[in-house]
Amino acid sequence: METNKNLPSMPTPPPDVMGDPIALLDCLEKNAGGITEQDSKGTAFLHVVPIGKPRPPVGSHLRHISLGDDVVTHIGQSSLDGAGVYVSAEFGSALRSFAFPHAFESETVELLGE
Repeated sequence: METNKNLPSMPTPPPDVMGDPIALLDCLEKNAGGITEQDSKGTAFLHVVPIGKPRPPVGSHLRHISLGDDVVTHIGQSSLDGAGVYVSAEFGSALRSFAFPHAFESETVELLGE
């Protein structure tokens, strides 16, 4: 597994902490080097840095195995669960959306660069 050396790291929390969401957030806030802030009511927020592949920016060139080359026109979230990320491009007059990163990992779609 490739890791980004610039991101903060920490040992895996103990099992009792992993089983308690509040304790896990406290542990991450104290040990992971995350950025914390508070809203006007004093509620603390922890910003967690995602690991994995960064989404390609709008304007990036991509190639679909059967549709050819085009440019990313939109990056969006799944309307079904809000968790999935989709990359959209127009091939001719047809707009196509691809699950990210799955379509890229399965080599259906290849990112060519910006």
